[in-house]
Amino acid sequence: MIIESGVALTQEIHDGPFETWTGHGIWPAWEGMKTYSLHGKTLARIDLDKNLEVVWEYQRQSGLVQNAIAKGLPKTKLTGIPFRMEMSGFARLETSLPLIGDIGQIWPIIASLTADVLGIELEFMSAPQEAPEGKEMRDWIVENVKPVSRQAMMDGIRSVGL
Repeated sequence: MIIESGVALTQEIHDGPFETWTGHGIWPAWEGMKTYSLHGKTLARIDLDKNLEVVWEYQRQSGLVQNAIAKGLPKTKLTGIPFRMEMSGFARLETSLPLIGDIGQIWPIIASLTADVLGIELEFMSAPQEAPEGKEMRDWIVENVKPVSRQAMMDGIRSVGL
């Protein structure tokens, strides 16, 4: 599962130039660039915009988004809601899943459930950003979290046999 949230340009994950399942990434792949595929994967997007789920529902119920694209019709007028660019690619991906809410409130739930399934005890749990604990956590992250080395990450993954 890929969870989209808290990153810039998340539409590039599911509708970008390096993703081959939706078709955009075939050209970079031909040129030998690194690409990836969402085939067989679930894409969950955490978003505050309730319209993302509305658009997702329209597509599931009637194929409205794909039909609008195929006919070159304006999606905003057909749906009656403000329409962001990444909504159409996300809604059309069969395995997408919209999670509407604040990442600071949704992510701890996902992390907790995942930890339970994996039998891992979490050392700490994040808090909503607007809570005092969330503000303290932001400050801690700024002071303590440093950029990751891709090589170190790959070496660590290989060392555990993944």
